[in-house]
Amino acid sequence: MATMQMNVRMDSVLKRAGDAALVRAGLTPTRAVRALWEYLAVHGSLPAEIDPRSVRDDVAPAPTDPREAGASIVAGFYERIGVDGGVLPEPDYEALRESLADERLAELERA
Repeated sequence: MATMQMNVRMDSVLKRAGDAALVRAGLTPTRAVRALWEYLAVHGSLPAEIDPRSVRDDVAPAPTDPREAGASIVAGFYERIGVDGGVLPEPDYEALRESLADERLAELERA
């Protein structure tokens, strides 16, 4: 049997969420796609649960800044679980540095 390779582009947050769901279902992405194609070959149409109008073709480019990528992951997670993440204030890095230095100094004094 000859095989073919498929390449698919999708949002990285969607990919991670889908991969996690597949792991819980005991499937790999390859097995899931193969199962969908087998369904299509047998039934000649999509499963009733998949509404073709809800499938998006637009894929936003992945953020190049790691902070933006992290924010995108968190925002996607909040959206999936139905939590309004809101906008977090900019952290006070100077206060964080001082707090870290105080903790480190306390550790050294205990040693």
